[in-house]
Amino acid sequence: MAYIILTGHGLKPNGLEQYCDFIHWEENIIKTEINFGHPKLVNIGLKHANDLGFEYILKTRADSIHLIENIFKFCQNKLGSKQYLITQKTTLDPDNLGDLFLFGKTEFFLKCWNSQKWEYKISGLEPHAKNFIHASECEIFEDALLKNAVIVDIINLKWICLKAPNNWSKLKSRKKRLLENKLFNSRKYLWGTSEGHFVWRRDLKLKNLTNRILTEENFYSVLEKSNGSIKR
Repeated sequence: MAYIILTGHGLKPNGLEQYCDFIHWEENIIKTEINFGHPKLVNIGLKHANDLGFEYILKTRADSIHLIENIFKFCQNKLGSKQYLITQKTTLDPDNLGDLFLFGKTEFFLKCWNSQKWEYKISGLEPHAKNFIHASECEIFEDALLKNAVIVDIINLKWICLKAPNNWSKLKSRKKRLLENKLFNSRKYLWGTSEGHFVWRRDLKLKNLTNRILTEENFYSVLEKSNGSIKR
């Protein structure tokens, strides 16, 4: 049985209590958190999980659903001996570490989301990457990724975005199929697809893949050909 922690701000949706075990909701929108990763709210959730002694954390968006019966167990199996399961958008040059979907050990999570070292400049992806490098006790991003990260593509997480333009209007009549993990033609509803950020082929590969964006297909080859000194 999952223990659901929800943090948020602004207009609070109705009926959350029946689905969540712990809720921290700020009535007023925290403007300084928007587009910077929401480290304050994330840390409230992480601290609560840590206080309860949870060894692992799965972080995702509240406007998403994953078409995997036990996404926690799935991620735990994928993580193996690593510390942090990541996905897109993780890039090199600049060093960006995706922050919307993550899985890993709570102790390592807390280091990666250390708000005392969070730099509010461009987005939350850069400070997340810097904290990750520090938590990994490495000098460069490539080495930290090779040492502690495993990547699973959005399409293999079956990460459906309900927020994307027109997705909910098309999917709300298919709620039963969503909850039964039986949604047909799910690729077009994946996170980032409607906006054109990440479009996936039928063979589960990313269209227009470049070495700047890390995926399961190029993760090790790109890192080992760049500045990474740690080998698998």
